[in-house]
Amino acid sequence: MEVATTYLSQCSVRKPTECVYVFCDCSEAIKSIVCKFESSKDPIIIRKLLCIEKQLHEMSVFVKLVKITGHSGIFGNDIADQEAHEAAQNIMRGKVTASEVLSVHDGYTIAKDILKKSWQRKWNEDSTGRYTYDLLPAVCKNVTLPMPSSHSVGVSYCRMLLHDTFLKDDGFRTGISDSSVCSCGEEKESVEHVLLRCCENTEARSVMLDCVSDICKSQCKMDITESLLLAPDSQSNGLSRREDMYCKEALFDFIASVDKRI
Repeated sequence: MEVATTYLSQCSVRKPTECVYVFCDCSEAIKSIVCKFESSKDPIIIRKLLCIEKQLHEMSVFVKLVKITGHSGIFGNDIADQEAHEAAQNIMRGKVTASEVLSVHDGYTIAKDILKKSWQRKWNEDSTGRYTYDLLPAVCKNVTLPMPSSHSVGVSYCRMLLHDTFLKDDGFRTGISDSSVCSCGEEKESVEHVLLRCCENTEARSVMLDCVSDICKSQCKMDITESLLLAPDSQSNGLSRREDMYCKEALFDFIASVDKRI
C-alpha cells in the first residue's frame, strides 16, 4: 500500500477515482484490519495501515481487501511459505537485514520475479503442452522468428512449436482430418516426417540439412533431429546463439519452399 501511495502521488495523469486491491488468505489478518483491532498482535502495523488508507482516501483512491483461497497442501507453495517464515524469523533475530524503503521500481522488480517463478513452476508441473515444453522448457525465452516479410513462415513455425499445425497427423488428432497419413503414402504426416523423411520434400530438405551440417560441423557426433531444428534455444545441444540463428534461417527457408500448408 505504501508503494501504491508513492506511485499514485507521482502520477501526472489519473482517473477521478481509483482502487487499490489487497489480496490476503489470512482470515485473522483480514478480521484485524476490517474491525480495526488495535489490540491485535501487531497494533503498530494496524495503525500504520489505517494511516495509509486515510492518505489514499484523501487522494480519491479506495482500498479493497479481497480474501483469496489459501494454498496450503501444495508442495511448492508450502516450501515457499516455510522459506518466507524462516527469512522473517532471521530478520527479527538480526541475522539478516531488510531494507526499510521499497521503491516503486523495486516493487515492480519483485513482482516480476514472483510472476516469472510462478509461471515457471506451473509450466514445469502442468500435464498439458508437453510437446512444447520439451522444446521450450524455460519461460520468458525469446523465440527467433523470420523477417516480417515472411509472416506466413513465422506462423507455421509457431504452429510447429505448439504442436497445432495443419498437417494431417495434427488434423486427425483434433478431428479436422479423415486420415493422418501423408500424401506420400509412407507414414503419418507429422512435423518430424515433413522435416526429416517425406520424399515429397527431398530437394528442399537436402539444402536445409547440408546447411545445418555445415553449421554443426564442429559438433562431430551431433544428430540433426526435430528438436535441434525447432527448439528456440539450441544451446542445450551445444550450439552457440549465432549457430542456432543460422540453423533457424535454414529451417525457415525450408518451410517457405515446402508445398504444404503447415
